[in-house]
Amino acid sequence: MLAIRLPLYPRLRIQLMTQFAMESIRSVLEGELNLALVMAPPQDAQITAVPFAPTPLDAALPETHSAAHKERLVLQDLAKDEWILFAKRVHPFVHEAIMNTARRESIVPKHSHNIITAQQAVRLGLGARGRRDPHETCGPRLSC
Repeated sequence: MLAIRLPLYPRLRIQLMTQFAMESIRSVLEGELNLALVMAPPQDAQITAVPFAPTPLDAALPETHSAAHKERLVLQDLAKDEWILFAKRVHPFVHEAIMNTARRESIVPKHSHNIITAQQAVRLGLGARGRRDPHETCGPRLSC
């Protein structure tokens, strides 16, 4: 996107930052940033949220999981599994939306791990299935 747009706007200055969602929103509210791309921003009269790119919520499953070959999953498909979710601090609105949906549907995950990075999710996923070699693949559809 930057390579295509920047030649058209030579005076445009873009600074790429990686922050937790709430920190990005705070930076916009305090005038430190003009915009922030975040998942599921809160409803706040001080900010305008506009959809940028719809993205499905994905679940990484081993090939042997009963729902692994379904075109679409529902939360009930994962009810008996351990969940690995980004921590509430990382994506508070996404985390709460998942947990609120689970509560509404009377789903209590076997265990919920809260992570900050995708690498932590990979390590937890490998350990949960008894794998210790981080170079071992998870199967043909998922590379660890």
